[in-house]
Amino acid sequence: MKNPISSRPLVLAGNALSVLIAATERAHKGLPTTIINTGGPLGGYFAGIDALGKRVDGGMVLYEFSSFAEPSHTPRLDSYDPMKRNDVGRFTGIIRRYVQSLQTTHAVSTPRMWVDGKLLPDMMLGNGIGALHHLSNSAAIHRELAVIDRQVHADVTPWHPANKAAWPLDGSAAEGWNRLPPGDIAFNADTVSRRIHGPTLHQTLFAPFARQVMNRDASHLMALYHRLPWLPMYWPQTLLASLTTHGKSGNLPPTVFNYPVQGTIAGLVQHLALLARNHSMIELIEAPIQRVRRTATHFVVDVAGRGEIVAKRLGWAMTPNRGMAAAGLEAPPENRDRLPLMLGFFRIAESQIWNVISVLHAVDDDTGIYRVTNSTACGTPTEDGCMQLVVEANPNRFMGHHGLSLLDENAAMHAMLKDLATMGIVAPGTRPEAFELKRFEGALPLPTRAAVETFLEARAQMVDALPGIEPMGAAAGPFAFGLSDQIVQGLQVAHRLDAARGTEREARTLQPLAETLAH
Repeated sequence: MKNPISSRPLVLAGNALSVLIAATERAHKGLPTTIINTGGPLGGYFAGIDALGKRVDGGMVLYEFSSFAEPSHTPRLDSYDPMKRNDVGRFTGIIRRYVQSLQTTHAVSTPRMWVDGKLLPDMMLGNGIGALHHLSNSAAIHRELAVIDRQVHADVTPWHPANKAAWPLDGSAAEGWNRLPPGDIAFNADTVSRRIHGPTLHQTLFAPFARQVMNRDASHLMALYHRLPWLPMYWPQTLLASLTTHGKSGNLPPTVFNYPVQGTIAGLVQHLALLARNHSMIELIEAPIQRVRRTATHFVVDVAGRGEIVAKRLGWAMTPNRGMAAAGLEAPPENRDRLPLMLGFFRIAESQIWNVISVLHAVDDDTGIYRVTNSTACGTPTEDGCMQLVVEANPNRFMGHHGLSLLDENAAMHAMLKDLATMGIVAPGTRPEAFELKRFEGALPLPTRAAVETFLEARAQMVDALPGIEPMGAAAGPFAFGLSDQIVQGLQVAHRLDAARGTEREARTLQPLAETLAH
């Protein structure tokens, strides 16, 4: 028998970090929230991974508390738009204040990259363009950038990266793209990088790193600025200025990443999940959603084994495809353009660590991995004089590079240690104190044109079928699923619901709505 129909002020569907943040922020204000988790750990990817006997972060998971886009005044939370590229950059101050109210953090050392046989400032995420004049082909890069500088200007070239916010969201070519010779060429991550960075720099940095991450080039990716690590887009004028002065001027401020002191980001998520399970203002239901419909005044969510739950507001943190299906529409298949991921967790004696680097991107093709995070250097506590390293790789690229036909844990460990020694991170012949390998299929979504078009269409249909639904998490925007976006989305939902009611407090009791639904 179904439970009596009751009204909830807010129902949040999904297990995303944004759901946890919204519910716990409201709970602190005495506002009730219902979470319906249809599966997976609360907090999603940011809940961490169990490895080496502990719950740890899965590789490079860091806070960003500053941004070029951060305004001089605090923006209104309700102005955040996940459908705009990198709109979250305006809210780094809000993110900083929220996180530091819960955790003590510190800035970690600037990331590095392994390229041209050297450890250099990182250009994949760290803005370390001072590395350019250390490259052996810097003269050729300088000549090509000088030519680009005469052809491509921010004020007259719509596809200059300064104008990226105006590029079509569906991935079609920016205005004026084919006016330069050779004329009609595709508009994608690979071709745009070649035009704004020059062929030599592209082939030195961006093309090989794309192959490390994806096991292929970036021609299938949309030319969007979305801060995924295989697609940085620099202004050619900025790169040229740095090269011309040998890095003495024109450089960008390095990206500053932060991490908990003697803790983990997964630890914060676990804390929020514990609140969600125990706070009197949060109702947690863990069951599948069978159907969602909209009445004139409410949402009705049919939950397996629980009956119909009525909500004045509904936040949806699962994919829009699942939202369509829940609304009774024929939904397209979920995005299949996703990468496999392999994580190697090491505990290595400090005496065997030759270079202590917070995050290292492996650009050169002389390794089979693409990123190394020294969790201990970032702030994760360890013991017994050891450091914990997390190695990230595309298993297909990794196996091909090392000639492995079968990837067992022992073979992966030795191959990863060889890569770490090649880059001078550990001593040759290092034997770890402990190692654990984790593999995930379909872990990393790719911004292909088909994937983005499907997302935009599914999101539009979900919103049309369920007017007033609040997309968040995986439904918020095509690239709005990173840590910063999740934090802002959760705070926005908590703030929006308060603001929508003015000074009136939401009812703390669940009121029957059977009579309302009867009409």
